[in-house]
Amino acid sequence: GRRGYLEAKPRFFTHNAHQEYFHAHANFQGCEFLEIGSREVTGPTLVRKQVPLANYCGFDIIAGPNVDVVGDAHLLADYIDHDSIDYVYSTAVFEHLAMPWLVVEEIAKILKVGGIVGIETHFSHSEHEYPWHFFQFNELALKNLFCPELGFEILDSGDRKSTRLNSSHLVISYAVFC
Repeated sequence: GRRGYLEAKPRFFTHNAHQEYFHAHANFQGCEFLEIGSREVTGPTLVRKQVPLANYCGFDIIAGPNVDVVGDAHLLADYIDHDSIDYVYSTAVFEHLAMPWLVVEEIAKILKVGGIVGIETHFSHSEHEYPWHFFQFNELALKNLFCPELGFEILDSGDRKSTRLNSSHLVISYAVFC
C-alpha cells in the first residue's frame, strides 16, 4: 500500500544519524568523499573528522573554512573528474541551488558506479541566505530529482517534521540501468 507521511521516516539516514551512516560507509582508505556546500556557515563542521580515512574534498561556491575547491555546483564536472567520487554528501544546500536538477546531472557524471549520495535539505524552513534561497523539497521532490533515468537507486528517504527542524532526507546509490 501507499506509505503515509508517518511511515516515510528514513530508516538510517536521519538528521541525527547521517554522520554515523557515512562514517560507517565512507570511512575507508581510498574512498573519494565530496561534500557539496562544505563552508562552515553556522559553526564548525564534523564531516571531515567523521571520515578520517577517506580523501575528503570540501566544495563550495564561496571560499572559507573547510573549503578545498571553490566552484559552482551547477558545473561540478568541470572541477571534479568524471567517475571519480565514491560518496557525495550535502546538507542544507539544495534549497540554495538555482537549478538543482542540473546539479543532480553533474553528480551523476562524477559519481562512480556503486557510489553513494547522501542529501539532507529543508522541507519547510523560513527564508535564509537571501537572495540565494529558491526551493523547498519534500521526499518525492528528491526522489524525482535523483531518478532511475539518471542511474540513481533510492536506498532510504523520508521527511522529518518537528518544531525545530523540517527536513527531507535521501540516500541514493548510483547504478547504471541498461
